[in-house]
Amino acid sequence: MAESISAFALGDSISKFALISRDSKGMYRSEKLLDMGLPEAFATESAVGENKDNQASKGSALHEVKLSALNPKYRYNSADFVVHTPDFLILAAGQTGFIWILDKRKEVPSLNFRKLFGCVNEKSLAKPDEIEWSILGMQPMPDGDVLIASRSEDAVKHARQLFPTPTLHLKLMQDPAHMKQREQNMKDSVEFYPEICWWKLDPESGVITRVDPPVNFPTKLPSLKAMMGFRFRPKLNGDLEIEH
Repeated sequence: MAESISAFALGDSISKFALISRDSKGMYRSEKLLDMGLPEAFATESAVGENKDNQASKGSALHEVKLSALNPKYRYNSADFVVHTPDFLILAAGQTGFIWILDKRKEVPSLNFRKLFGCVNEKSLAKPDEIEWSILGMQPMPDGDVLIASRSEDAVKHARQLFPTPTLHLKLMQDPAHMKQREQNMKDSVEFYPEICWWKLDPESGVITRVDPPVNFPTKLPSLKAMMGFRFRPKLNGDLEIEH
């Protein structure tokens, strides 16, 4: 399976994820697009079917649909987190909290789409700069479930409206006043919405359940620095350790 930086197009379908093969000439081909479960409005007519020959140049990852022809909403649905369990591959988009589950036992793979937060929908994605980053971390557990840490739904829905952090581009990065205010807004976001939410995902059913934090794990972010450095992982004995 491969993920495109922009998206794969095959016939009238479009997806960021595809099953690929390589022929005797070293050319990559997308054999099957994996349905992401997103509304058709996430793709533009100009993007769909643009890659009709379904080929890639030798040595490239894959021939992708031009980013300029792609609805910007797709750009916020990349797999920032990837978790493997014995039977499943779980992909998650950090900002939107969208999750895709692939059952590795199936002869023909498909994606089971889940959302961490209902507030992130087609309407809210029309203004992606107003959606706060959702997922802080994601790790597999010994029982086969996946443990997820996230910001609160209130933070995801409201933080960037109160404390804007627009998408960076060169002009903004060269503006000292903007960068100073941006850092303060990020600090204010964490101070105003410090809650850490913990979830368990059952890959078999796709059910996501709110759970208590692991023993001695935090329920609040003490600072922006702690959020930026937030990491947790399983140790060899099965226990979890956290860095923040």
